Amino acid sequence: CPSYFAWIENDLAPWKETGISQQNLQDARSKADFRVVIVNGTLYMERYNKCFETRDDFTLWGLLMLLKEYPGMVPDVDLMFNCGDWPLVFRAEHQPEKNGSWPPPPLFLYCTSRGDHYDIVFPDWSYWGWPEVNILPWSLEKGKIFSGAKKLDWSHRQPIAFWKGNYDMGPARADLVKCTANNTHNYNLVTYHQDWFAERERNFNNSDLSKQCQHRYKIYVQGGGWSVSFKYILACGSTVLQIEPMFQEFFARSLIPFVHFWPVDRDNICNSTKFAVDWGNAHPKEAAAIGECAKSFLDKDLSMDFVYQYMLQLLREYGKLLKFKPVPPPEAQRMTLESSLPGHELTLPRNGPRPRKVCTLANSISADMMLSKQREGYKRIKLQAT
Repeated sequence: CPSYFAWIENDLAPWKETGISQQNLQDARSKADFRVVIVNGTLYMERYNKCFETRDDFTLWGLLMLLKEYPGMVPDVDLMFNCGDWPLVFRAEHQPEKNGSWPPPPLFLYCTSRGDHYDIVFPDWSYWGWPEVNILPWSLEKGKIFSGAKKLDWSHRQPIAFWKGNYDMGPARADLVKCTANNTHNYNLVTYHQDWFAERERNFNNSDLSKQCQHRYKIYVQGGGWSVSFKYILACGSTVLQIEPMFQEFFARSLIPFVHFWPVDRDNICNSTKFAVDWGNAHPKEAAAIGECAKSFLDKDLSMDFVYQYMLQLLREYGKLLKFKPVPPPEAQRMTLESSLPGHELTLPRNGPRPRKVCTLANSISADMMLSKQREGYKRIKLQAT
């Protein structure tokens, strides 16, 4: 079982002793965009707010696919879901010693912070497609990027760092772009602005991710909140330079600095990036191995089978905590694969046999140990790049 499964226990730990009551669930409603109730294998949805683009549609589609993949195995659950880019349940506001604020409201979300929030992390919508930016379901997009990466070996790629994205999202990106605007220093870095409105008009001619594997180093930097692009950047097999993130998705919490990616100091982006590139070009075998290790992780540990199994395990453990029997609310809409198709021609359920067994929760390395390794990596790079 992939090591990121260990985070399920960690995410649900706040409710281990108290369980989750109906009042706890209602406390999360003010932060939720929609509510999901699953009873006897049937999914019901009550919408509170329309999510950005089609995030809610594809998330619900993913849950419907889970019910089809594992018939009779998904427990009855009642949960609140937010589809934004920022975790919302602050640890500082919910402490065990403050009885009135404990336990925290159980809220499902696509990301969390590294220790400051209690949000329950769930796979994001893009695993089933992101048509607004012409991205296919993960299994197809991953294969497409893998094929593109094979066309140019790491050693033959441009020996500099590459980033393409929206310049106007967040201070870290603004600081990164300043590195390329400085004509007095060569930081071995190129950046390109991604204008999605213009790109749609050009039929996405310049945004094919499979054609962005031409540099030895690729940068992941978050915008104003969490950014969904990490897995696509890792898929090239380039050495990924990750500017220290504020937020993380479910699988990223198990990635280890200097094994799956090279950490970049958020407070010294230009010099830290240059240090990484210079080191990699001086140690090409070791740098290429980091990119290959990340690519192998995606291939073996982030298959759709494991994504579904993570969803299943999370809902199973969450369901055990409920202190009430889930019942569809009166205003809820019954969702089906036939009636809820989100408009993506390539999100149809797969054919073929289901996995013979469900993997068990990982116990080889704890969530706390993974978090500690990440913190140590960024602490180490601060010293090296100064």
